[in-house]
Amino acid sequence: MATTLTDPFLHINRELSWLRFNTRVLHESEKESLPLLERLKFLAIYATNLDEFYMIRVAGLRELFSAGVVVTGADEQTPLDQLREIRRYVSEEKTMLERSFNAIIAGLEEQNLLLRNYNELDSADKMTADEFFFSNILPLIVPIAVDSTHPFPHLNNLSFSVAVKLQDRDHPELNKYGMIRIPRVLPRFYQAGDNIYVPIESIVHKHAEKIFPGFKLISSAPFKVTRNADIVIEEEEADDFMMILEQGLKMRRKAAFVRLQIEEDADPDIIEFLNSHMKIFHKDIYVYKIPLNLPALWQIVSNKDFSYLNLPPNSPKILPPFSNNESIFKVIERGDVLLFHPYESFEPMTRMIKEAAKDPKVISIRMTLYRVEQHSEIIQALIDAASQGKQVTVMVELKARFDEENNLHWAKALENAGAHVIYGITGFKVHAKITQVIRQVDGKLRFYMHFGTGNYNATTAKIYTDVSLFTCKEEFAKDSTTFFHILSGFSKNRKLTTLSMSPMQIKSRVIA
Repeated sequence: MATTLTDPFLHINRELSWLRFNTRVLHESEKESLPLLERLKFLAIYATNLDEFYMIRVAGLRELFSAGVVVTGADEQTPLDQLREIRRYVSEEKTMLERSFNAIIAGLEEQNLLLRNYNELDSADKMTADEFFFSNILPLIVPIAVDSTHPFPHLNNLSFSVAVKLQDRDHPELNKYGMIRIPRVLPRFYQAGDNIYVPIESIVHKHAEKIFPGFKLISSAPFKVTRNADIVIEEEEADDFMMILEQGLKMRRKAAFVRLQIEEDADPDIIEFLNSHMKIFHKDIYVYKIPLNLPALWQIVSNKDFSYLNLPPNSPKILPPFSNNESIFKVIERGDVLLFHPYESFEPMTRMIKEAAKDPKVISIRMTLYRVEQHSEIIQALIDAASQGKQVTVMVELKARFDEENNLHWAKALENAGAHVIYGITGFKVHAKITQVIRQVDGKLRFYMHFGTGNYNATTAKIYTDVSLFTCKEEFAKDSTTFFHILSGFSKNRKLTTLSMSPMQIKSRVIA
């Protein structure tokens, strides 16, 4: 019997496939062959990934379900089917997460790197923790009362707080509810000495009655909220895309809650108090036996006194032909150069743009930008080039998820310097990483290109595995020129000759 490709069992659901990918990240944290702090890194990465999954994927499914959408994909799973399976999967995976965390913490304890609650500290460390509370925590935290005259506060996405149940000392029959918002400027852990990390909420719990004088603390519970962070923009109807995006970013801050995380043994009255205001579906409330906000584990990982519990750091190399001070354009003229990051340094790419900005023979720089660091030498060089009157064309993808605000900032800075900035193509995201520099040499135009698989981001280039190709081949020059013309102008012929471009060419060429 012939197999039919319409059989739903042959198709993998995108959301559930992503969850399995993240499980593989979690599995890395369980590998005893890895140093302990490397395993702790994978817990932080796993948790960060899961935060983003809820902010975008789960939030999108909830919106589809709320809108009454029952249309399915090839796997025939409705939005509700997927939500149910996601909740089941994540709930079951909590056991693996907690087991891995506890095993790593036990291993770190053997190395004298300790995680301790306030009440587990000795008297000397308690004294320094108290000093830290009064000098650094108390002035910054925000005590919040919630009653008829104090409305439930706005909670930012991924904000971390401590909910409290209090008793009025003058009127013991009266219970009050409130919370203590912990600003992100505070560290996740208070560091007592070189080797002890204290969750900040345990210090806050100890001093809650100092924060709410005249009230007795009955119970407290740390919690973290996740909001819908997806931005839906009707691009076809947007006259000013930058303005519409800025409005979308403001609306995202007040989007619906999609998840509540809270520690085990939380007072049921506190959970009821929180959810009476948040209105989160009970199966989207996740209770943990370990500390919340695991992405902040990087604070412990970065302890240099325990660097031997990490793998040796990789130091990207600058190898020939880029290892001397010769002009990068002269090097490219002699032949193509392929770099393999992060083992080979990203510095030649940064040097290419900085040299182009200063080179009097350079008349044009064209570039695509998706994710760049906050302090980008590349963008500063582009700004310098535009300020000097060079023709600078930059495609800044404003729809790069979670980098929208950073990209808005750089797009405005480039425009102010005189660069021509393109915000993207309606209905698509531009992921291509292409640079084209045009020099005028002996009355002729010469083209120098860079093609990469990774972002033009010197920070992430030290971590992610990518390749870079530097070339001045004529066929690549023609295609890169066509590519930038497609980005900046009107074109119904969205095809290249030697290179391939999605969504018109790559799929057909791959399966041909």
